[in-house]
Order: sequence, then C-alpha cells, then structure tokens
Amino acid sequence: MRHIDRVTVKGSIEPVDLYTCDLDLQNLALKVKVSQLDKYGSSKLNKTEKKKLKVYNRLRRNELKKKVMENKTTIANLFQTDKELRAMRENFPRVFLENI
Repeated sequence: MRHIDRVTVKGSIEPVDLYTCDLDLQNLALKVKVSQLDKYGSSKLNKTEKKKLKVYNRLRRNELKKKVMENKTTIANLFQTDKELRAMRENFPRVFLENI
C-alpha cells in the first residue's frame, strides 16, 4: 500500500492517513482464464439470478470482514495468498512494492 495523503475528517481532530494499492487489472485478464473471471456465468444470468449472485458476494465479503475483525485473517495475508491479487501486482517491480 502506498501512502497518498493525510486528512482530517469533518467533526474529528484526529488526522487520518489515506493509502492506495497499485493493481494492474489488465494483467489479471491475461493471467486468469476468462472462465475463471466469469466463473458464475454472470454474463448469462437473468435479473433474479444476478441479484442472488450480488447477495452471495455480499455475504462472502461480510464473512471476510468478520474474520478480519476477529483477527482470524488479515488483508495483508490475502495479498500473499490470493491468486488474483498476486496476478494484478505481478508487473510492479519488487523494489517499488517494498519501498511503499
């Protein structure tokens, strides 16, 4: 993650650091098979099925959030274990990633 700014949110006296994460989405498309990118066939789903998929993804996201809040996993760990995140960061030189 790369520090991009330090701001004070309205109503707070504590400044907050803002970070960004550099990812190359084009590399994801090259490294991950197209079938994996659309593993649920979402391009062929009807409106109801798309809504169900959206709810399913929200539940998965909430489960991950719960694990993070309970210290059962860390987002930093995902950058080491998640194939898609690793693929999107592959084109950045190691020196760039380490100096962030």
